Amino acid sequence: MNIAITQRVIDYRNGPYDSIDQGFYKMFEGHNLRPIPNNLKHFNSDTIKQSDLVVFSGGNSMFPDNWQYNEERLRVEKHVLEIACRYKKPILGISRGTQFLTVSMGGKLEKSTLHTEDHVVHYHNNKVNVVSRHEEVLSVLPPGATVIASDEHGYCESWRLANIATVLWHPERMEDCWIPEEVKQAIGL
Repeated sequence: MNIAITQRVIDYRNGPYDSIDQGFYKMFEGHNLRPIPNNLKHFNSDTIKQSDLVVFSGGNSMFPDNWQYNEERLRVEKHVLEIACRYKKPILGISRGTQFLTVSMGGKLEKSTLHTEDHVVHYHNNKVNVVSRHEEVLSVLPPGATVIASDEHGYCESWRLANIATVLWHPERMEDCWIPEEVKQAIGL
């Protein structure tokens, strides 16, 4: 499977660097990762057209007042989402990718300090410990989205809408890279 994946922007000394968490190589072992540059001048829409899955990864903030916010990444991801939807590509949102997809599809975020550390999500009748580092909760889901997992306060931590699915935690940083079965089904993994 060819997997197009967005990247975190890290500002360091001589300028911005694109970065992929090394855990994605384990999570998507046996598949071909195709990094998406955070620069529209270097972006090639064929990367999306020729991919079997588009992943919006974690890192950086969605809030402009946060030091980790990056406007160019947001521009690139909006463009990527438009192409992925046009070609009906399965989409996976992880952490910030979930936040991006939630907002892009009509939902809302709210600042919170609930999940700046690992925590439990409720999935069916199970409690699953997840690796999580976010300062936002999903206060409103996109219209038509179905909740797959939630936190102990009732906030959604994973949702699905047709072939788009999300997890607000970091499965790539977990020993078993856990994502719910409904997410796997939605994205064809």
